[in-house]
Amino acid sequence: MNLSHEQQIRERTANLIMDWRTETFGPIENASKDTFMDMVGYAHVASDESRIVLNRWIDAARRSGASWADIGDMIGISRQAAQQRFGSGDLAPSLNIDEEDIGSLITRTGVTAMTEEKIMTEEGLNGRQLVGCGWLKLHFQQTETRWEHKRIIAALWTGGVIDEMKALGWQHVTSWYPFHYFRRELKQAD
Repeated sequence: MNLSHEQQIRERTANLIMDWRTETFGPIENASKDTFMDMVGYAHVASDESRIVLNRWIDAARRSGASWADIGDMIGISRQAAQQRFGSGDLAPSLNIDEEDIGSLITRTGVTAMTEEKIMTEEGLNGRQLVGCGWLKLHFQQTETRWEHKRIIAALWTGGVIDEMKALGWQHVTSWYPFHYFRRELKQAD
C-alpha cells in the first residue's frame, strides 16, 4: 500500500465518528462530559468493527492463497506474529440452518476463494443447497432440488446488493466478509 493511500484511509477513519455524530445529532457545541463519553463509546464500536473487518480481510487473503509471510509483510509484523495473531482458525461457521438439521450437514473442506464457486456449482447440481460457510469450508444440505449458488464481494450491511439479488429470486444464505452467498432453485429446461 502506498503512503498516500494509507494517509487517506487514516484521515477517513479519524473523521468517521465525528462525521457520523454530526450527521446523526448535529455539530457538537458546548460539549459536556456526557458528549465526550458518548464519543468514546462510538469510537469503541468503530475500533471493534475494524478489528473484525481486519480478521475477515485476512481470512479472504488466506483463502485466495496469501501466505502468513505475505500478510505479515503487509502489516509490518513477522510471519510468525501474523500467524499467531490471526491464525487461530476459531472463527465460528456461519450457518443458515435449523439446529435440529445440523447433523445432516455435508461439509466440503479445503475450500479456497478460488475454488468455492466451482464447488458450489457441483454441489448445487447434485441437489445440495448451501446453508453456510466457515474457515476453508462450505456447508451444504441434501435436498430433492437442484440449486444454483452465487458469491458476491460487497461491503457488509449494504442492503442494496442483498435486495438486488432477492429481487432476482436469490435467497441470501450468509455473509463471510467480504463475501455474500446466495442460492436459488435451478430452473429446469422446458
